[in-house]
Amino acid sequence: MLEKKGLQADGCLTFICKNTILCALVRAKLGLPGDTVEAISIAKRKSHTQRHLATIDQGWCHLPAPRQYAVRSEHFDDLAGLKSTAETFGFPAVVKQEYGAGSVSVKLVENEQQCEEYVQEMMALKTLDPNGGFASSPMVMEYLGGDRYVVDLAIFQGKLLLAFLSQCGPSILPYFISSSHLMPSGISQEKEAQMVAAAYQSCLHCGLENGVYNVDLKLTECGPKLIEINPRTGGNFLPTWINEVYGVDIHIVAFMIACNIQPQVWTPKPRGYFVCISCPIKQHYRAKEKTPGFEVILKGLTDKGLVKSSMITDVVDDTAPVATLSIASFSTRKEDAISKIILASQILSIDSEEYPVKYFLEPFM
Repeated sequence: MLEKKGLQADGCLTFICKNTILCALVRAKLGLPGDTVEAISIAKRKSHTQRHLATIDQGWCHLPAPRQYAVRSEHFDDLAGLKSTAETFGFPAVVKQEYGAGSVSVKLVENEQQCEEYVQEMMALKTLDPNGGFASSPMVMEYLGGDRYVVDLAIFQGKLLLAFLSQCGPSILPYFISSSHLMPSGISQEKEAQMVAAAYQSCLHCGLENGVYNVDLKLTECGPKLIEINPRTGGNFLPTWINEVYGVDIHIVAFMIACNIQPQVWTPKPRGYFVCISCPIKQHYRAKEKTPGFEVILKGLTDKGLVKSSMITDVVDDTAPVATLSIASFSTRKEDAISKIILASQILSIDSEEYPVKYFLEPFM
């Protein structure tokens, strides 16, 4: 279409996970700058990412070998493949989709039976390919202990331009629903450097050298371990947080890199702290039932600047394992931001025995 109209594109990018490979194919067809189809494919397929990094024994300069970040994972194409995989895999483990995003269809399984039952449940929800395989092949991954962190980083021609580290609160198991989030993280500079180095090395050794990426990791007793690489800009509230905390428009950075223009950016000192809780759909509905005028009160809290709220998804099934409402607060002091979240959650009846807000915020205190 561009060729027919005599137009010349300067770049091509996407912010949507499922379109990343298509975007790379378009770049290759038009001769545009950016990561190759091979690099995006390695990063997009989660078990492939882990197996690829596990083969690399040499890190850049003085950095650890990328294989140290890799986690055991296996994919399978059908139930027969699941049985043979489960027989040799240790439990507890994590079942997820190869090409999934946002913790969708991710579940902790304690044994082989639970593993098989959950995959059959995924099949019942029509995640099967009409041709007989899985639309997004399930995989089994080693379960990791430790705290989860997210690194949003920009790389231009292999050079790290900036990196923003945020910390996740305890996941709501068994579906790994996000509970809380903090930016910037509360860890030491040394550990922060380890996490950023792990994210940077993992991207580079998968061939990701030009773009903005979103990397999930855990800080375990054995150091940083990779959960997954999303070969596109972080979604949901992260771009807004980065802009307000650091004054960097990560979307503009992504556009510039896509056009082969080096952004003159760096990681500045944070202006303050963003803290949020993500309310699971069941607790969200329960809070609305307990609090007459829930939406009006929430709007009032937002208008007064106490919190900022956003809908994470428009799912209406109250049994779905997803978070639907995010309530966030920004302050120059972390303690003040946390206090505002606790107060708002109490006013809105979100805080309860079933959903103890202080517990989910405790790692940040």
